[in-house]
Amino acid sequence: MPMIENPPHPQMPAAAVDEIIRSATVRFTLTPAEALELRSMLAGLECKESAQLLGLSGETVRHRRKLIYRKAGVACLGKVIARVLGLEQATTPLATASPIAHASPVAPPPTNPTTGD
Repeated sequence: MPMIENPPHPQMPAAAVDEIIRSATVRFTLTPAEALELRSMLAGLECKESAQLLGLSGETVRHRRKLIYRKAGVACLGKVIARVLGLEQATTPLATASPIAHASPVAPPPTNPTTGD
């Protein structure tokens, strides 16, 4: 079976990626083939790239991805990734989140103690 490399990321060691895949496999009851495809998705591979690497047809890869979406209860790649990584917004989408939550941590300019300006 071809090996899909873990995405190179200094803050995400290979063992962490392996644990994410294991956890998602259990949580969403993925088959070994679906878990392998999830790994390719996390590595940023498009369907065509994954198919070439794994020696599969593009249709087989697309079918596996649809099964992963269904099992994860989502409809697109971004949502799968967010759900697998536990980054999904439970109640407040980013577009409607409070502006305070996204405010810059920059301090206001100092005031002049003599004039109050």
